[in-house]
Amino acid sequence: MKVGRDIVVDRDRKAYEVGLPFIRGVGVEHKIEFAEKNACNILKGLLNKGKEGTFDFAFVDANKKHYKYYHEALLKLVKVEGAIIYDNSIHFGSSEVLDEIKLFEDGIGIPKKKSIQNVHEDIRDVNRFLVSDPRIGITHVSVEDGITLCRRMY
Repeated sequence: MKVGRDIVVDRDRKAYEVGLPFIRGVGVEHKIEFAEKNACNILKGLLNKGKEGTFDFAFVDANKKHYKYYHEALLKLVKVEGAIIYDNSIHFGSSEVLDEIKLFEDGIGIPKKKSIQNVHEDIRDVNRFLVSDPRIGITHVSVEDGITLCRRMY
């Protein structure tokens, strides 16, 4: 029987430590390898070590500007029929991400700061990219600020 392991990557160990009591509480700390590094470097390293097709699942909640890079690397690392999930695919429920009419014209919702707008553009860009990628089957779950589920087809 194969024993599952998780690699958790974050540049800030404090983010990992927030969840650590829950991880310990369910007794799976021994199955988690934490890497306090840049995710791009971790993915590159895994590919250099010949880990292609060895992952069943990946969950990405990181710098939205790098989602396309993560996607290309993860398509190599995740086996066929494996899953990749991208978090924040409708970023705070923003219609700007979905290219629809603005939902927040009445002043309710998120402030229109430049940094938020840039994130919206990055997410909109990656959503278009994922929808047009024939290597994956895709669906969207509109919970909180959305997740996109991708299944590697080939």
